[in-house]
Amino acid sequence: MNYKDKTAALEFLSKHLTIPSDHDMSDEDLDIYGELAEFLAEHPNDECIPLIVNSYRSHSSAYLAEVFAKVLAEQNQKVLNQHIIAALKSEDIGQRESGLFFAVEFASDDFVRPLTEILRDGKSGDKIVNDAVSVLEAVRTADTNLNIEEIIEKEFRQSSRWKHISELRNGIEFQSLIRSINWEARKALEKKDYRKVTELLGPYDGELPKSAQKKLDIAKMNITEK
Repeated sequence: MNYKDKTAALEFLSKHLTIPSDHDMSDEDLDIYGELAEFLAEHPNDECIPLIVNSYRSHSSAYLAEVFAKVLAEQNQKVLNQHIIAALKSEDIGQRESGLFFAVEFASDDFVRPLTEILRDGKSGDKIVNDAVSVLEAVRTADTNLNIEEIIEKEFRQSSRWKHISELRNGIEFQSLIRSINWEARKALEKKDYRKVTELLGPYDGELPKSAQKKLDIAKMNITEK
């Protein structure tokens, strides 16, 4: 199949909204997708962007996903980021999963806000949370000024799912986070601000190193006595 115009290419994408698995494709199917990708890369247009951004699923062909990522690389990056953000905010888990896949490929600090919302919302499954943290790490690689630990720390304090997130952070050092909070807690304890201590350390009760756990226990005891 030769794509000679945008209409035919977009029509095909509209009828095949999800990238199929390798198991479900024949050699002929691969040729069709290959020709489509080549046409779209050579003829950028904004209309193809949301169709591709929302097309990936966990069962999708990794090869084709990378092919379409290369297509997206040839598109308007501002428009691309807008559609990735929309996918990250989507209530549809499939679209959110797809947005995360392509967000890693095109890491931008534009994605930080919707990614932190994913960490905070308490509704996303562990895989989605894990992928969101992976994207944050990719963003940090692209922008060394971004303090990922600070972002994660903030979301830990607001999320009831912090234990899951802490296990899924893909290399972001949990102990570094605790050391920072422990230092703040020590200052608060010196001022006898016991509520501040529990606010800082309470979400991590039972997971803290001995020195931090002792501070938390002292603070809780003093609050109880009052």
